[in-house]
Amino acid sequence: MYAKLYNETSRFKTNVILNAAKTGASFLLSNVKDPFTMKCSFSTTRNGKAIKIQRTIFSECFYSMAFAELFRATGELLYQTEALTMVDTILYWVTEDDSDLGRPHLPGCQPTNTMAVPMMVLCIIKEVKSLQDRKYPDATDWAIKQILAHRQRNNTVVLENVTLDGKEVGGCEGRLMNPGKSMYVCALLHCGIDMSSKCMLNRPTKMHQSGNKMADKKHRVIKCRHKQNLDG
Repeated sequence: MYAKLYNETSRFKTNVILNAAKTGASFLLSNVKDPFTMKCSFSTTRNGKAIKIQRTIFSECFYSMAFAELFRATGELLYQTEALTMVDTILYWVTEDDSDLGRPHLPGCQPTNTMAVPMMVLCIIKEVKSLQDRKYPDATDWAIKQILAHRQRNNTVVLENVTLDGKEVGGCEGRLMNPGKSMYVCALLHCGIDMSSKCMLNRPTKMHQSGNKMADKKHRVIKCRHKQNLDG
């Protein structure tokens, strides 16, 4: 965050902000990333003792994005190497072998395609692809294919979780929708990852408009009742 502010906001382009970013990076290098497993602690104590390590890719995604931004701010190759190495590791986990994440594959648990994973893959690719003129075409195509599988019910909804072969998941997990996340994914697809995938944009819009109409109707009812109460 400090490096992003330093790079993109003139008000914060100061040595104080840059030094804070570099101090944070030193803490991440010394205490957050395990150099043997490449896993990053989700939270630590003030002196760097691990409190929680997630069995997902998200802490590592933000780690790579932080070092990519700090490399842009400083030009120091250490930060570039950290960002690119972590991205390569994340892409290996999600496309080839996720066993190092530490999440066991239990017989009663149905594997699912969660939209957060390909969304974050697109995020990190967007952040690091300019560091060494890396395009990551295979990983980008993989993420887009995974995301488009979340369009369900004749392209009228975008579901958060689907099966690995692109079918709906049963139960409440399968009914979950996150309009904010789906709109953010649409923005990623439309604004710099792959313009050919902007066909996804029109479909979620209908869902969001429908949701807004329902919310407006509900709020009007609440307002009317509130007014009646005030009027006695």
